[in-house]
Amino acid sequence: MTEFKRVGQHMAVKAAHIIDRSESAHSKELRARFRQLPGQLRISGLTATYAFLASRESSPSAEGLQKAYKEVTEQIREHLVEKSPIGDGAIGTDLPKAHHETLTALGKMGPLDYARATREISELFVWLRRLSDTVSPRGPERSEDNR
Repeated sequence: MTEFKRVGQHMAVKAAHIIDRSESAHSKELRARFRQLPGQLRISGLTATYAFLASRESSPSAEGLQKAYKEVTEQIREHLVEKSPIGDGAIGTDLPKAHHETLTALGKMGPLDYARATREISELFVWLRRLSDTVSPRGPERSEDNR
């Protein structure tokens, strides 16, 4: 029997992988950043959101945050290569080239492929938000005195 996974299930696994590999020292900041991704994708589009994430990989932020951004962009590229809207040139160790290939391929996509890719990556972002909420505390718990 062939195993069939819905896109949401597939993205949940990818998001869990990213969350597991993120450093807990930066969990609150990652949670805040991951909560913004679905909205950013809707407002800015996949190409601009990918460019933002790629730029954050080399920003002067903490190393743990850079690693998390790198994981997200890697998962996006791997997913797009799996689904074949972009070529294998987007996978590799040469990050500037991989980012360039990905952004070029996103710019050349037809509207249907772009819409499908956006929807599927949206699932990844939703799962990142959900899972980061479960593993990162939201702040001090309300005591009986604070109610």
